[in-house]
Amino acid sequence: MAILDAGCGTDLVGIELYHIGFRSIDGFDLCETMAEMARQTGMYCNVRGDVDLNGPLSDYSDAGYEMTVC
Repeated sequence: MAILDAGCGTDLVGIELYHIGFRSIDGFDLCETMAEMARQTGMYCNVRGDVDLNGPLSDYSDAGYEMTVC
């Protein structure tokens, strides 16, 4: 299942998702600094910073997600 963590921040949600067995997790965050912190955990397949979560996410990714968490 492909999951998008919208507003991934420091990766608290991504870590929990990974620990319960999810492996296809992408993270988006408005702040590049927070996105870099999430990258460092190694739980995400892809992490993008500077993402305006108020706009269409298709501007940032063509991936389809079965679930979005925030």
